[in-house]
Amino acid sequence: MGDRFDVLCMGELIADFTCCGRSGNGYPVYEQNPGGGAANVAVSVARLGGRAAFLGKLGGDEICSALREALEKEQVDLSALVCDRESKIFLAFVTNSREGERSFSFYGDHPADLELKPWEINPEIIDNAVILSYGGRSISTPEILKTTLTAAETGRKAGVRIAFDPNIRLPLWPDAGTARRSTLEHIPCCDYLKLSVEEVNFLFGEIPAEEVAEEILSMGVSLLAVTDGPRGAAVYTKDYTIRHSGYQVKAIDTTGAGDSFWGSMLFQLAGVPAKVPEKAGMEKILAYACACGAITTTRQGAVPGMPYPGEVREIVEFEDFGTCTF
Repeated sequence: MGDRFDVLCMGELIADFTCCGRSGNGYPVYEQNPGGGAANVAVSVARLGGRAAFLGKLGGDEICSALREALEKEQVDLSALVCDRESKIFLAFVTNSREGERSFSFYGDHPADLELKPWEINPEIIDNAVILSYGGRSISTPEILKTTLTAAETGRKAGVRIAFDPNIRLPLWPDAGTARRSTLEHIPCCDYLKLSVEEVNFLFGEIPAEEVAEEILSMGVSLLAVTDGPRGAAVYTKDYTIRHSGYQVKAIDTTGAGDSFWGSMLFQLAGVPAKVPEKAGMEKILAYACACGAITTTRQGAVPGMPYPGEVREIVEFEDFGTCTF
């Protein structure tokens, strides 16, 4: 596939302010980390040795400058990043429990990432990608949905594979009904879909995962990945179902673990000529992705927690990576 981008990540680059202790006066101290689902996936791909690009919109203040520098340092291509100096970005404040489970507080009206317009997209960078990846935030308002559909249609015409991770955060939607309806309506637009177990239950109710997978695959999705936190993940295609029990680690911050899993999987899928690999190859891809997600939980912050190939090889259960591109 030459010098094409393995994964073009469309969506949000935001500031995650993660609580990292208390000051001498007893007040919470927050560390500013780059974050946002699209940015996290891009960094995951880049750290694993892939060619990643980011498509989105950013403001022009000092926080935005720091975020841009962080992605440049990770060697994520930013030629499709649009800068609007009058816009502000979205902020997320992250607090972790003792078990590493995080909770979010979000701030920001009319943030830059939701203001990206269809005419601000350079179609050439989409044409030059193997996979176009985006998340639920990129369909969360009528305006950004229009932009995202424009990008997806451009990609489809060029033979680009479309990947969608709803990454549902209800506070970012007008209401739960809108979140559910909009997500379900968008599922047929993608080739690759990632859902957590919680999202499966939210979207489809308490029905067996196999039935959910059958319904989703009937919508035209080629591959469904379902994550279940420390219990691992499963992949469903029309030809096979595979599962991995995950890797047991001491988690301190689960922020970005799903993005690390997804970025790793998409990078590996981009290296396989067929849209859906053979079962044996997919088993190795899934194991590697589970390892990436697990490692990310052992460090604070999403982008800082993204692993490098050597770290992943230390905990995977096999030496022959087969179709994996590492």
